[in-house]
Amino acid sequence: MKRIALTMEQIEDQSPPPNPAKISDSRFAGYEAKYGDESWELDALEPSFIVELIEESVFALRDDDLYEQATNEQEKGRVKIGKVIDQWDKLF
Repeated sequence: MKRIALTMEQIEDQSPPPNPAKISDSRFAGYEAKYGDESWELDALEPSFIVELIEESVFALRDDDLYEQATNEQEKGRVKIGKVIDQWDKLF
């Protein structure tokens, strides 16, 4: 598991609106000591920014050769299904 979103660096860079941290949360004291009394929500970041983070993280881990092989196999399957659909009326 790798955290890719809502890091302090992203908060400083993107400046999403802060919320007050929940004092009633049992983890508040540790959170406040580390981050202060403000909190932020992931959905306050621009959707395009989140998409870019996800794509960068996935593409960094993806084996492009295996991905290409899998997409080629998928396309072959689509072609076969297309041929069956085209012949359907003739078969039945």
